[in-house]
Amino acid sequence: MIRYSKLTQSRAMVFAAVVWTTCFTVGAARSEDVFTDAFGIVPIGSVSSDRLLRSVTQRVSDGSNEASVHIFVGPKSLEAGGDNGLATAVVLDAQGSLVPDGTEVTFFLDGQEIGTIQTRYGIATVPLAPGSVAVGFSVGAVAAGGQSQRATYRVTPDVGSLSVGLLPQLKSVSHETLAPFTSGPILDQYGNVVDDGTAASIVLFHDVNHFSYLPTRTVRGSADVSFLVRDVPSFAQVVTNVGSQLSTVRAFNAVPIIFDADLPVRLSVQADLRAMLLEIGPFLTSSGHQLTDGSKVSATISDSAGNSRTFSGWVQDGVFSRSVAFDPRLAPFTLVVEAQKTKFEYFGLEADDYSGGSDN
Repeated sequence: MIRYSKLTQSRAMVFAAVVWTTCFTVGAARSEDVFTDAFGIVPIGSVSSDRLLRSVTQRVSDGSNEASVHIFVGPKSLEAGGDNGLATAVVLDAQGSLVPDGTEVTFFLDGQEIGTIQTRYGIATVPLAPGSVAVGFSVGAVAAGGQSQRATYRVTPDVGSLSVGLLPQLKSVSHETLAPFTSGPILDQYGNVVDDGTAASIVLFHDVNHFSYLPTRTVRGSADVSFLVRDVPSFAQVVTNVGSQLSTVRAFNAVPIIFDADLPVRLSVQADLRAMLLEIGPFLTSSGHQLTDGSKVSATISDSAGNSRTFSGWVQDGVFSRSVAFDPRLAPFTLVVEAQKTKFEYFGLEADDYSGGSDN
């Protein structure tokens, strides 16, 4: 019983404090002009100029005759030069019923009045022409002493008319460094820059039926990507693609890889296979890089009896290796290696012999 009495007394004190605080604050709140929007009710002095319609001030009053105005815009995204959108205001009286037909509703676009429409069944609608400039807008409405919250929409570029700017004329591209490929400005027919984040791609065409597809996203109105062209032949073409639009094809030259002067070669006996293991590499460039994995290498080996075989394969970890069904006793061997259009020749090779070759 004692605990219950203390708890009841404590709750009564809290309730009294709340009532006292409320009584001394309500009058102050009603004496100041305020704005109301989707964020709540705040004093006029605390609101930035672009939060509500600057031309309309809403005051809190004791009257119950102010209407409640609700505004809707659709679609939320219009296309430059495309179809109109609609701004629709639904107006309710203080009891929540639709206002009578003929109630005037004034619409505002970015603070500027764009028309006054009379309601029908409590609804008023005004068309929104997208115009030709890609930009964002805010719409509001006022009716019967009530003001709507702000509704926003935006006009996007006319993606059906995008034109992809020509790629700048490319100079020679090094196989040893990342080459930047950048499109020109991507604009619609009205000069609007394509939105950031629009999917785009840059495609490199090289050799016959070979291409490199480089996906990217537009940033500040252009597509941009960096690419290491180490496996691209000396001549290639590049094009930018956004949606169904293509830029003009541009050609560029890739500076061929220059190998280090010495390319190690080793022949080892594989007695169980009655063959020899040929190891070539590591392939090092003049810049100290290993040749990219998957780079094609071809080789021709000949023995002292005049037999020869040609084979090809790919580099892995900078080295090319292959088992060769040659009798090690038919030494010396001659070897010709070709990679990245560079040829290496070796003479007088023997099994388990390690030597460096000369490139031409």
